[in-house]
Amino acid sequence: VASDRADWNNAQAKAIDAFEMAVKLNPQHEHAWADLAEVYFSHSEDLCDSDPEESIRLFNKSDAVFVRALAAMPSSNLLWYLWASDYAIHDYNVPNPERRQFREQAAEMFTKAIEFMHNDEYAWRMLAKVWWRIADDLPAGDPELQSLWTKSHDTFLKAYEITPKGSAYPIALLGSLIGKDEEHVRKYLTRARDIGELPSGEELMEEDAFDRFHKSEWFMDMVRSAQ
Repeated sequence: VASDRADWNNAQAKAIDAFEMAVKLNPQHEHAWADLAEVYFSHSEDLCDSDPEESIRLFNKSDAVFVRALAAMPSSNLLWYLWASDYAIHDYNVPNPERRQFREQAAEMFTKAIEFMHNDEYAWRMLAKVWWRIADDLPAGDPELQSLWTKSHDTFLKAYEITPKGSAYPIALLGSLIGKDEEHVRKYLTRARDIGELPSGEELMEEDAFDRFHKSEWFMDMVRSAQ
């Protein structure tokens, strides 16, 4: 609702002051800490293209808020999760090899979030995605690919144990990439289809990981059912 940039900046400054007062009055208010960090982080993302230097400064401000927050609430699953998520989002704005450092940092933070809430399906799934993103930046044939795909696959399995939503298809795809047998891949593709998360038949046929199943009747039935 800001009328112009100056009005927006003024509103943001007031928000920061209010959240700072909130955490001063109650250092255990995890949502106030999270929202304070988010004010800086969202502004940082807005400026990543137009003003990279200011974007970095604001990201560092957000980072510092999480450091303060976790000093006050070291066992907060929410704060660890949100801090990790910010790193996972921001990593797209930095070049390699810094991008990998951001992703590895995010992985450590998601692991901390899980430590304080073991059944946090979102943290498990985001952790799996981070390992996969690191793998995606590696060239084909890199000897590290298999270990990263396996890490991602096994982490998705942890999320799947809590709920299959969002994990069944990645398990099938990664399972195929690391050489899991046909029964394993079929099981998770079927589950993905049953919960409405199977991509189109065209996408299935174009996915190189599934090339070895193109002559299998069950796979072609899967492709037809996804049309």
